[in-house]
Amino acid sequence: MSKAIQDVEQLFSNGKIQFGIESLNGFLRTHHQSEGGRIEAQAALESSLLLEKLMRCPYTARAKQKPRGYAGDAVMMDYIYGYDTPSTVQTTDWLGEEIFRCTTNSAAAQAVRFRRRLLAEHIDKSCQTPNSKILSVACGHLREADLSMAVREQTFGSFYALDQDEHSLGVVSGAYGANGIETLNAGITALIANRTDVDLSECTLIYASGLYDYLDHKTAVKLTSRLHDLLAVGGTLLLGNFVPDHPDVGYMESVMDWHLVYRDEAELRGVFAESGFSDTVTFMDPVGCIAYGIATKK
Repeated sequence: MSKAIQDVEQLFSNGKIQFGIESLNGFLRTHHQSEGGRIEAQAALESSLLLEKLMRCPYTARAKQKPRGYAGDAVMMDYIYGYDTPSTVQTTDWLGEEIFRCTTNSAAAQAVRFRRRLLAEHIDKSCQTPNSKILSVACGHLREADLSMAVREQTFGSFYALDQDEHSLGVVSGAYGANGIETLNAGITALIANRTDVDLSECTLIYASGLYDYLDHKTAVKLTSRLHDLLAVGGTLLLGNFVPDHPDVGYMESVMDWHLVYRDEAELRGVFAESGFSDTVTFMDPVGCIAYGIATKK
């Protein structure tokens, strides 16, 4: 067994869970840089008792088990945001709870919380225009709505939350339907093919927060081109994408079996450029996990 893994187990035994997780993250990220390193790290994990302990964390376990077919579902995002956390941690023991506190406050989790606030700010900015029309693509539970003054005061013209997951849309309807947000049960294939139940053209803001983490280049360009068509002139498209070698990449891939399609700022600009946009602005979040691209239709 790797000495690094043994050291992590010892830190866990001594109750130093935060130090243990930080040490494990460092080990896995270092080994993630090469295929041989990833294989070595995976073998070290599987030859230890550490994986069983890590699976006591509800956040880690849900990613590994993929009850909705993929890691990073809307329930996991709710763990990060703090929704239903008390009942969630009641299902585990002290160690699982402590690991949960660490994993849901990791760099990636902090980036997801920053993303939520960024989305809310852009919703509010869009709603400064009369009769704003907003589309959230792959909306999940739409928790950015809780941070938006425009949603609370219903100052938008129309707001559509699109997702292929009926469970997620049920949460959105229950939480925000009274605020005037309408749900659309559709996937990106239907969106690209213009097979949605309502007319989504002339949007003032379209955003997709975590969707592009799961799209290959060809699909990303096809979807972005379609979103360009749906925007009104002067409308804004906001996209986010996890970058390669972010701080939690080793833990997410080796422990959680959570693999994403990564793009850096240049690659994200390339998707926009191939989809009809010019003058795209890109930037990184404060913790170095997610790249963003923002462009206006001309």
